[in-house]
Amino acid sequence: YLYLWTRPDLGFAVTFLSRYLHKPGEKHLEAAKHVLRYLKGTVGYGIQYTRDLDRLNARNQKLNVLYALSDSDFAGCKDTSKSTSGYMILMNGGVVAYYSGRQTTVALCTAMAETIALAKTVVKVKHMRALLFDLQCHQTEETSIGSTCVWVDNTAALAVATGNDFTHETVKHVTVKVRFLQECVQRKIILLAYVKTCKNISDIMTKQSTGLQFKQHRDYCMGILDVVGDAAVTT
Repeated sequence: YLYLWTRPDLGFAVTFLSRYLHKPGEKHLEAAKHVLRYLKGTVGYGIQYTRDLDRLNARNQKLNVLYALSDSDFAGCKDTSKSTSGYMILMNGGVVAYYSGRQTTVALCTAMAETIALAKTVVKVKHMRALLFDLQCHQTEETSIGSTCVWVDNTAALAVATGNDFTHETVKHVTVKVRFLQECVQRKIILLAYVKTCKNISDIMTKQSTGLQFKQHRDYCMGILDVVGDAAVTT
């Protein structure tokens, strides 16, 4: 319940442990206890939103505009060799949609895994854009002609989605997803951009993360931290 509504930082832990509900082992029970201890120490955490233009400028964001980040690990599931997709969609300083889940097919390389994750992210972005349109909250980012900026930390996935490397053998099994992404780029629904892995906050949705990087990504997506990196600004 917490993960679905107010705690995106629990995403990977919850989805990972849910795979073993039928027959959990000692390691899974110990991991679940660790999650409960973490919750006890962060019981007051929740997503914060803001209309403060100075804070939004510090985050390189604009008021009422969607921003998305997509990520995937590679063959992270030891039982099936499947990868885990994750995304975060932000607006007004906090995350408004997020996802962590195992992919339904085995990816042959990181480019294929990242492309599958990116397609799932863009499907959600289109849904969010349609919802905001119905609420009279149009996406009018001047620099991208109304496109929603989607950040990815994999250059191969960017090349495939923009049509520059569609013949790559590693993505021939995900043709429909690739065509969908290329269409969204051509119609200017999305604007794809590269982000360093250390600044991709959706990374915590795809793999186990600890330490300072996890805390920064968590606090940024929940609206507590305004900058990911050394020049961190907290509220």
